[in-house]
Amino acid sequence: MASQSETVAVLVEAFGPAPESASFDDIVDSRLGERPVSDVYGIGPKSAETLAEHGITKAWQLLGPLLYMPKEDVLDFLKNKETAGVAPGKVRECALCLAMNFQKHNSD
Repeated sequence: MASQSETVAVLVEAFGPAPESASFDDIVDSRLGERPVSDVYGIGPKSAETLAEHGITKAWQLLGPLLYMPKEDVLDFLKNKETAGVAPGKVRECALCLAMNFQKHNSD
């Protein structure tokens, strides 16, 4: 079975490359942890509200789907208006931001 770090490395490769964006880099460089889910790149107020309806209010809570769902299911989860509603143009970057943040700040 692949470790979480191996899983995340595969996701970073699959979702890359990272956008040229200072705000993206700032989010990856900081520890998301208990920060609001709206601090994740690509999560706007409407998506944050939808996620809160499902009990996801903290950035770290989005890591579960990222680590345990197949890549296609992660993207579907993020773009589905009933689960997260991330704007279609931001779904890949949102998943990449989470994966890169986890990769930078966690190890097995």
